[in-house]
Amino acid sequence: MMRMCPYCAEQVPVAAATCNHCQQSLVATQPVSGQPATVARLYPKAPFDRRLLATLLDAAIACAPLGVVGIVAAAVAWAISGGVAFVIGILVGAPALLWAAYYGFIKDGQPRGQSIGKKKLGLMVVHLPTNAPCSRSQSALRQLVMAGTNLIPYLGWLVEPIVVLAADGGRRLGDLAADTQVIAVESYRPAA
Repeated sequence: MMRMCPYCAEQVPVAAATCNHCQQSLVATQPVSGQPATVARLYPKAPFDRRLLATLLDAAIACAPLGVVGIVAAAVAWAISGGVAFVIGILVGAPALLWAAYYGFIKDGQPRGQSIGKKKLGLMVVHLPTNAPCSRSQSALRQLVMAGTNLIPYLGWLVEPIVVLAADGGRRLGDLAADTQVIAVESYRPAA
């Protein structure tokens, strides 16, 4: 039986006293009766400007292939024909769209709970009950809630940023659903 190391998010045996990946002691984080250890702390709110820049960087990473496909298809339509551009758009655009969806949903479930944007800006996502970095399933739930709010006509895309600014700890609706929080890396205190 395996569990996730709260320091490096790698899988380790439940009975392990030390993580064989990061060498951190796991004695205080041993589960009781098969349940994960709970910490449930709330960290200080992460700086909004860093969160915004991380979001924009992650959006660029997710959508860059779609932009390239669009430019190539437009150039082919202009130089050759619209039919060829359509075929190129479908054949190359579908994988680019899949990449954007995949990255969008799992990005915060990367090692240490950091997407590429969050890593560059010194942020991470923490699962509060376990005090461990965000997992891929928690990341997907966070993004699913955001996708749902974005379906609200006209102003849905504003819901999550407004909640981040107003909520204690800067926890948006997706964070409340996944029981996570975006924090500055320097604020993270692994379980001792």
